[in-house]
Amino acid sequence: MFFILSKLMLFILSPSFWIVVLFAWSFLTKKDKRRRILRIVAASIFVVFSNPFLYHQSSLSWQGGKTVLPQGKTYSAAILLGGMSMLDKNGNLYFTDNGDRFIQATRLYHSGVVQHVAVAGGSANLFRKTIPESVKIREELLAQAIPADRIITEGRSRNTHENAVYIKQTLDSLRLPPPYILITSASHLPRATAVFKKAGVDVVPYAAAFKEVDSRKTFPDYVIPSVETLGKWSVLLKEIIGLWVYRMTGKA
Repeated sequence: MFFILSKLMLFILSPSFWIVVLFAWSFLTKKDKRRRILRIVAASIFVVFSNPFLYHQSSLSWQGGKTVLPQGKTYSAAILLGGMSMLDKNGNLYFTDNGDRFIQATRLYHSGVVQHVAVAGGSANLFRKTIPESVKIREELLAQAIPADRIITEGRSRNTHENAVYIKQTLDSLRLPPPYILITSASHLPRATAVFKKAGVDVVPYAAAFKEVDSRKTFPDYVIPSVETLGKWSVLLKEIIGLWVYRMTGKA
C-alpha cells in the first residue's frame, strides 16, 4: 500500500494537476462567485509555480552542494540507488536524467575510493513485473570494467525504505564494514539519508544528478513564467513532503 501511495503522490503533487482540476471545476460549477475564486486560485498556482527563480532557489536550498570526501579515505562499498534508468519493450536499458548516479559510482570505484558498488533497486512498475533495475545496472557496471566480484545487487526493493532495509541485510551478510557512500540524486539525498540512518545503515551522503546549480542567470531567466518549471516542482515537492511522511510513519 505504501508503494502505491508513493506512486500516486508524484501525480497528485503536480501543480499542473491542480491547475487542470480547478479550471475544470470552474467550468462545471453554476455559481459565479465560486467560478471566479477557482480561476483566481488556478491562475495564482500557475504564477507561483511557473516562476523559475522561486524553483531555482527552493531547489538549491533543498538539495545542498557538491559532496567533498576526505582525501585518501577509502570505503568498503558505495550504495547506488536505482531510479536512474528505464527499459524499452525489448528490455534494453536507457539512462534518464538521473544517470549521473551511475557515472559517480563508476568514478568512485575506478579512483579507488570505494571497493564495491552495491546497487539497490528492484522493479518499480506498479502493474506488471519487469527485470529488476539492479540486474540491468550490473550489466552496465561490468561494461565499465568493474569486476563481477566487486558488484553487489539487491533486486527486491521498490522504494527508498525498502532500499535501506534490503541493502543493509545484503551488506551485513557480506560483512562489509560501514560507513558506506550513499549515491543518489541531490534532490533525493536528504530523504534517502534520513531513511538509511533510521534503518541503521551508516552512510556518507554523496550527491549526484543535480537538478539546479548555483550558476549565473539573466533577468529573463528569473521573471519569465515557464511551463517546464511546473513539471519540475512535482519531483521537489514529492521529496519535501515525502520526507515529512516518512518521519510521521517512523521510516526516517
